[in-house]
Amino acid sequence: DLVVASPLGLRLGLGAEGEASADADWLSSIEVVMLLHADVFLMQNIAHLSRVMELLNTTPTETRDTDFSRVRPYLLDGLGGRLRQTIMLARHDTPQLRGLALRQCRNAAGRLVVNRPCTGGGLAAVPAGTRQLFLRFDAASPAAVDDARLEAFKDRLLPALLRAMGDRSTPAGRRPQTLLFAPSYFDFVRLRSLLHSEDIPFTAISEYSEPSDVARARAALGKGEMDGMLLYTERAHFFRRHLLRG
Repeated sequence: DLVVASPLGLRLGLGAEGEASADADWLSSIEVVMLLHADVFLMQNIAHLSRVMELLNTTPTETRDTDFSRVRPYLLDGLGGRLRQTIMLARHDTPQLRGLALRQCRNAAGRLVVNRPCTGGGLAAVPAGTRQLFLRFDAASPAAVDDARLEAFKDRLLPALLRAMGDRSTPAGRRPQTLLFAPSYFDFVRLRSLLHSEDIPFTAISEYSEPSDVARARAALGKGEMDGMLLYTERAHFFRRHLLRG
């Protein structure tokens, strides 16, 4: 049998944990898993994929009139996950995908990682003369990176942005405009809370924004009339591809 599905579709088909209708037995004998365009899963809820991978090759809860004489012995011994082949294809490597492979890919033959050399990148497309500033910060542990990044932004970068926003000496009286690009919705929520607490005016565009709100924000940005900052999520850009002028 061949199953073609998205992580969300599989998650809905499995049912929520604890529900009487939850059933993952049909994933107990999976022998080959192919994760195509795995980098796109990061733009969705990666927890759905993690949950599905956890339930692969688990011991069935019901026999369902199974003819055990036709079941491979290693499956009866609970070793299906050790012999399952998992192929993960992605355009780039990320800690989330690498962690998923380390946790859920436990083939007895080991793992093989093939990386294609990167010959270009987004920085090569930046117009000449554009000033780029990289700020380095320290974190006590990988778990504390998000908090340390937010503190570095608040203490070292936000004051300079606020000073630039107060500069009205731009051509034709246009207001200085600032775009904050949040790589995940969790970062978006943290930045939104920070701007609220600091009483800084801003407009937010996320994957959950109404089309009318997005249209007003884009119009204000294009006319140079944006009040404060524009907070924008990577997921909104990935799915909507908004053209932001200004």
